Amino acid sequence: MILSAGTFWKQAGVLSRPAGFFMVKLIAFLWLTISTMTRGSMPPSIIGFYGNQLMWNNQQEGLFSQVEMTSNLSGGVWNPVTYDVARTGNLATLIPTPGAPTAFYRIGVVTNIADPALLVHLTFDNDFTHSGVILDTSGHGNNALRFGRPGYPTNWPTQINGQIGKAGEFHYYFDGWDSSGRSGDYAAITNVGPMLMMTQATFSAWVYYYTAISNFIGNDHNATILDAGYATKGTWHWGRYYSSSYGNTKFLIQTNSSGGTWFLPAPYGPYDNGWPENYVHGVTNNGNSGGWHYYAITVNCSNNNAIVSGYFQGTNFITATCTGVSYLTVQTPTSGAATNKFPWIGIACWTHNGSAPMEAGDDYPNNGWLNGALDDIRIYNRVLSPQEIYFIFTNGLAGKSP
Repeated sequence: MILSAGTFWKQAGVLSRPAGFFMVKLIAFLWLTISTMTRGSMPPSIIGFYGNQLMWNNQQEGLFSQVEMTSNLSGGVWNPVTYDVARTGNLATLIPTPGAPTAFYRIGVVTNIADPALLVHLTFDNDFTHSGVILDTSGHGNNALRFGRPGYPTNWPTQINGQIGKAGEFHYYFDGWDSSGRSGDYAAITNVGPMLMMTQATFSAWVYYYTAISNFIGNDHNATILDAGYATKGTWHWGRYYSSSYGNTKFLIQTNSSGGTWFLPAPYGPYDNGWPENYVHGVTNNGNSGGWHYYAITVNCSNNNAIVSGYFQGTNFITATCTGVSYLTVQTPTSGAATNKFPWIGIACWTHNGSAPMEAGDDYPNNGWLNGALDDIRIYNRVLSPQEIYFIFTNGLAGKSP
């Protein structure tokens, strides 16, 4: 992790314990400037482990606390695991299994984050193939983690050359897992606290859709970019949704708990709501987008309405209103055999009402697998201006990530 200028860390203690076949050591780091603390607040601290969850707290009001991990205390790189803003009580964070025999964890307060509104920035440039973690470079530590099924070599993306540096390539496999008889590669963002009640948001990504099986786009079914759940008011989905003969990229919001759904409308005709792919870059029935393209969405909620704007290649193509929604949220699984019932955002999969780990018996198990590649995924908790979105797009065309 690259710490922001002005950030200082101070060792406060060490705790170690065995965890499976590796040793975990916890190093609590405290922010030194105690004058920044408000009355009644407590410095952040690591408590210990409970199963595969790291227990910690953050009560330093108004600041970000971040947990980091390294396998080498002597010059090793500290990678972010999670972050949180101040709240009362303890926190539990699922952590990936370290690739090295020893892992060290520390916690501290991070200040001077370049853009605090950028909650997630996945560049796919770190070695996620072996680490099982796609690093969030926003400074918040909202990494995308590997879950899948124990003992299966699939269900995790492959690193390839992307539009900007590296990218993640996602495939699906005909192994009988979901209702359409397949599973796929995916990742999960589990630290979704700041995304549970967003009244403003911007989502953006570079996307490359591959040729569908048997050259028919309908065979790809749901081809997900990001997904936050189903049948919970305010949850949302982004990707090719129940592809028809064309299957444009779509953005939808759940308007109630009974499956009511609002789609970003079609700008050029009554069919295939969403992005004007067929009219702009000629996606044919085989589903191949012909390379990388930049997609973005802004959502602004007020007076129980959500104003949604869609952008393609840096340009706004439509703005529409979803009525009856006052904020965006993320679903917590409630049914089926899911034993890990925590809210999560699916990358390249539809979460529906299932858990992040692929568990037999989930209600409608993880599905909506992407057949393609993703790069430079961003989630903001503010509405970016058209100029900001165009700036990100033009930099991306030049292979840069501002």
